[in-house]
Amino acid sequence: VLLGREAEVELLHQLCREVEGGSGRCVVISGEAGMGKSRLALELQDHLAACAWRVHCGYCYSHTVADPFAPWIHVLTSFFDISPTDSIDTRTEKVLAALERLGPDLVETAPLLNTLLTVSIPQTDVVRSLDAEKRGRRLFQLVQEVLQAASADSPLAVLLEDLHWADHSSVGLINYIARSLGSFRILLCLTHRPKEGLGLD
Repeated sequence: VLLGREAEVELLHQLCREVEGGSGRCVVISGEAGMGKSRLALELQDHLAACAWRVHCGYCYSHTVADPFAPWIHVLTSFFDISPTDSIDTRTEKVLAALERLGPDLVETAPLLNTLLTVSIPQTDVVRSLDAEKRGRRLFQLVQEVLQAASADSPLAVLLEDLHWADHSSVGLINYIARSLGSFRILLCLTHRPKEGLGLD
């Protein structure tokens, strides 16, 4: 346990137990640079690994502040077990196989992941019928449903770090997921430096 952080670590462990019991939770670790946010997050990851959780991490950087969904691309790449060396065909096969396993209905809107994950899922009638605004909403819904379906197999944690560098779309998706945690075994853990107008609910 981190020295001097026993109370914070115990709180994180308590939240994990609540998630394991069927209550989704969102936790925010906020503090200035050098205050130990990353060390707390690493301690949490070690604990979750020891408890056989699935953990997917996303990171924001100063140079990706204008890149849509930058941290979520990390999360989804990890979720679908995509390697940087995978061909587009291999990436596509991995995504489709995972979605079909989690819920065949998810495949209907799977082409919305094409740009994010550099995959080539054939367009469907459903996706063709969507305008830009509806495509955005359905993408949020797809990510939400993917995480919810996966949490039925084992508790799942999504760790998103340095959100003071997050783009607007990433924060929007975070808020959407956080509002829908409900009884799903999902822990959403967010770290950021204090920032005016970050936009988190």
